[in-house]
Amino acid sequence: MDYEIDRTRIVWRQIAAVLAHRIATEEYPLGKRFPSVADVAAEFDVSTSTGQKALYQLRDAGLLRMEHGLGTFVDDDGPELAKNEPFGPLPRAK
Repeated sequence: MDYEIDRTRIVWRQIAAVLAHRIATEEYPLGKRFPSVADVAAEFDVSTSTGQKALYQLRDAGLLRMEHGLGTFVDDDGPELAKNEPFGPLPRAK
């Protein structure tokens, strides 16, 4: 599903909310590689630094783990933690 990112609000937080929702619904399952910063930036049409900020916030909240040289993965506790909407409600769907 595509979402309307409101450029007048904190963009990385809205992206993090969408990604957290996908983790909660297991669209991104445990053990499978998570999209890269470049993939996130391209999907939401933002800079890589904004995409990176969203991913780092998900990591800091315990939803993701980043393994040097291997990539980013949903953390074991990620789906449960994501159900609490740690980044607020989802943006509006397109």
